[in-house]
Amino acid sequence: MKLYGVENIQDLHEIMMTVSKGRYKNNLTFNRIEYGHGNSINFTLRVKDSKSPGHRLSFSGRRLVSACWHAHRDFMIELFEKFPKSRLISALRDNQGYKKTTQGVTYNGKTDFYKKCPETEYYNIGSLMTPLYMGDACDCRDTMCWEPTNSTLDTILGLNHMGKGE
Repeated sequence: MKLYGVENIQDLHEIMMTVSKGRYKNNLTFNRIEYGHGNSINFTLRVKDSKSPGHRLSFSGRRLVSACWHAHRDFMIELFEKFPKSRLISALRDNQGYKKTTQGVTYNGKTDFYKKCPETEYYNIGSLMTPLYMGDACDCRDTMCWEPTNSTLDTILGLNHMGKGE
């Protein structure tokens, strides 16, 4: 991913620690994180142990050290809560299905993220004959990771603390 609007890599490490220590049992980390050209930061998410929460599954069902869609979602929620005007370019593409794209998804700030993020769960990374959607390419349905926390869900839906839209 390529991030603009955050100047210090340490801020991303703090967000990672916050997200990882909860439901992911300290399993999330960065595969790489570096300053890019101009004022960007380039990074990818991964897990330390593919048998622990937050890992992604391949099309064949093999566990990967790549972070799953839910881990990415939770990381981006924290990122945009802390830096609401940042811009994030993801490499996520839908190859054959729900929404054909040739470029990654770009989130231009917090509002744009909450608008676009939910549909990315249904990006097909499988085949036309045997689809595999991003939100299903993990074991999160067997753990607490699948459902967002109540406060996260409220934020995504734009609900205030009374359960009503603002």
